[in-house]
Amino acid sequence: MAPVTAISAHDFLYGDRHKKFYPDIKIYLGGTLGPLPAFIALLEQGKSAKEICEELKLAYRGDVWFATLLVYFHIRDGLVELPNLSVDIPPELADQMDEYERIWQRRHIPPDFVTRH
Repeated sequence: MAPVTAISAHDFLYGDRHKKFYPDIKIYLGGTLGPLPAFIALLEQGKSAKEICEELKLAYRGDVWFATLLVYFHIRDGLVELPNLSVDIPPELADQMDEYERIWQRRHIPPDFVTRH
């Protein structure tokens, strides 16, 4: 039996993490905010998704795309101030932006509120 790893745990908990957008950046950075400063620094350097995966030892480029999308939303909505950083929507996610935008806009609404109304 294979040992449980952070990747296998995430795959179990968020099996559709490359199909559904989760507005929680920890999901895409190995389950912790620890790599976030390094992730932001790599974005500032203009590194590719492949280079970021290798540098942060992430398993999937999709994680980098979704994490970048979250940074994009935070900057766009003025939730963080990163003067050295301007990111674009990852082209791999562009065709689903209507859905991602809808999920992003509902991120702070409690799930039970959505089901009641």
